[in-house]
Amino acid sequence: MNWHWIHRHPLTGLTPDAPSTGDRYDATHGFTTVAGPHALALLRCYELTQDPGFREVAVAHIKAWLQYAWDESAGLFHAALQLDGTPVPDQAKGAGYDAWMPTGHADTWPTTLYSYEFPLAAAQACLRAYKLTRDPALLAGAHRWARHIRASFPPVVGRRWREEIFQAMPEARDRGGAYAEGYGRAIDFFVHLHQATRDPRDLATARQLADEALVKLGENGWLKGHAGKPYYEATDGVGTLLDALLELAHADDRASLTS
Repeated sequence: MNWHWIHRHPLTGLTPDAPSTGDRYDATHGFTTVAGPHALALLRCYELTQDPGFREVAVAHIKAWLQYAWDESAGLFHAALQLDGTPVPDQAKGAGYDAWMPTGHADTWPTTLYSYEFPLAAAQACLRAYKLTRDPALLAGAHRWARHIRASFPPVVGRRWREEIFQAMPEARDRGGAYAEGYGRAIDFFVHLHQATRDPRDLATARQLADEALVKLGENGWLKGHAGKPYYEATDGVGTLLDALLELAHADDRASLTS
C-alpha cells in the first residue's frame, strides 16, 4: 500500500502503475491497475482488518482517477493518464514493450491476461468503496462507470488486440462476445449498482449480460472462457462469471445498500 502511496503526484494524487521501473512508461503514467485491482485489494484489507487506513488510501486512488480520467463528451474513461492528469490520446502501438501501453479510452472488455487495462475492476472498486463509505461522490463515479460500460456494448474482445485474437482464434471473429471474466465483472457491477439505487435498469442490464454470456459461452452443459475457443481454460475467468451468476440469481433477495 505505502509503495504506491508515497509515489503519488503531490497535486493530482495520481499514482504510477510501477514506480520502480525507471524511465519506462508505467513509472510515469497511471492506469486502471491502481483504481481497479489495487484499490479492490485495499478495500478487502479494510474489510478484514477494520483498519481505516486501507479504506482511505483506496478511496483516494479511486477519487483521483474519477476526477482526471473521465471524458464527459465521450461518456468514457481514458485508459492512461500522465501523473499531472493529462490523458494519453489514442495512438498506434509502440515498439517493443511500449506496445503494451494503453492509449485513448479504456478498452472495456479485456483481451490479454494481466495487462494495464482493468476498467471493469475499477468500476467494481468504485462501487465497493461507496458501499463502505456511502460517499455520494463514489456513487456518482459508479454511474459514470455504468455509462462507460453501456457505451461499450455489445461485449467483444478489446479493440487494442482484436486482430491478434482473431488470428489466434479465427472463430472469435464470427461468434463475437467477450471473455467470461469480463461478463462476470460487468454482471457483478450492475447487480451491486442495483442494490445501491434500486434502479430496475441496472438489474435489467445485469440480466442482459448474463443471458448473452450463457448463449455465447455455453456448450454441452459447460461454460467456456470465450465463444471462439474449442476448450475450457480457467484463466479466462469462468469462475468469476459463475460467481456473478449466483449474485444475480439472488439479487431480488438481497437488501438495498441504502436501506
